[in-house]
Amino acid sequence: MYSLPMEGCCCCCCCCCCCCCCCCCCCCCCCSCCCRRADPNAPKSLKNVSLELARDAAKVASHSVWLHMTAAYVLYTAVLGVYAFWGPKAGKQIYEMRGESADVIFGGVTVITGVFGTLLGGLTLDALGSTLSNANLVCGVSNLVGLAFVLVSFLAARSFTAFIILFAFGELALFMMQAPVAAIGMWSVPPALRPLAISMVTVSIHLLGDVPSPPLVGAIQSALEAGKSPRAADAQWRVSMSLISLLLAFSGAVFLRGACISRRAKDYRKVDGLAAAAADDHDMHLPQHAVDVARAGTGLCDNSSGLLGSGVSSLPGSPSRSGHRRRGSGGGLLHNSAAAAGSGGGSVRGSGSGGGAAAAAAGGGTSAGSGGGGAAVANWLGTAAGAAAGDKQPLLD
Repeated sequence: MYSLPMEGCCCCCCCCCCCCCCCCCCCCCCCSCCCRRADPNAPKSLKNVSLELARDAAKVASHSVWLHMTAAYVLYTAVLGVYAFWGPKAGKQIYEMRGESADVIFGGVTVITGVFGTLLGGLTLDALGSTLSNANLVCGVSNLVGLAFVLVSFLAARSFTAFIILFAFGELALFMMQAPVAAIGMWSVPPALRPLAISMVTVSIHLLGDVPSPPLVGAIQSALEAGKSPRAADAQWRVSMSLISLLLAFSGAVFLRGACISRRAKDYRKVDGLAAAAADDHDMHLPQHAVDVARAGTGLCDNSSGLLGSGVSSLPGSPSRSGHRRRGSGGGLLHNSAAAAGSGGGSVRGSGSGGGAAAAAAGGGTSAGSGGGGAAVANWLGTAAGAAAGDKQPLLD
């Protein structure tokens, strides 16, 4: 009479088991999918990499100070590219020089003024104060001063000697911005974006600066020479080189605008300062005399049983910081000292200025350590040994 209900119950149980098995399989599948998605070693597709690069590039370009610096630097590099490519030829044509002397002189002037101008720009920024605003100010002023000397050299100089002297002063002023502009590129963006930011600057100044500018000046010079005598055509180099040099005025103006914006912009060097402070904050976990002893190179820094080794336990009242990795557990000095304190007669052999601290904390043990740091650390270990025996949570790294 009860066979039918029992069979029904069995069927229901079987169905329930099947459903549970299906659920388990689904959960396993979901877990495996999640694991696959969370695998950091899994190769990324080209599409994902491109999207990440585009997002990071947009973040870099959203910083106004960096954007102004890059635009001004492109104009500056365009002018210097023309000087490097067409400068020797212009000197030969204007002053009717023969041979390779113009190339050697232009090259030598560029090398010397480049070295001393870069050093002078860095020293000037240090003297004014290493701020974003001052870095932009140095770049802007150096562009405008260099432009003044270069224009006079191309338009007013009547001998090659006068020309090269004025041109050298102009290049010296122009190269003064090399150190400050590198500082702006790093200080104006977060540390995580600095490699990409510097790469974008490098690509921009060449792709938009010194690559297209020499052909452009060549086209301008060809248009100016059309229909003129050879002597008049050679004189047109003064005009074409002066026209391209006017880009320095725009570059200087953009840098000066960047100096104004920098006063309200964030200086991301403060992020580096906070990171350094967070690293130094590790010392707060130990009394100052223990930190001094550890930094002095004593035996307390041993990895296996040292005070700062992998087995150090947390102390009562030690500050705690979330998000930091913790060193592993094990038999550190405090654990050994706690065991010695429980037994009342351990013997610990140390070295250096604080090696005898463990035995002193053991409450009656003997110590072979020597130096002035042991007594100070001993008092601290004596109060902490009991808590270390019961508290196995490692000290924050």
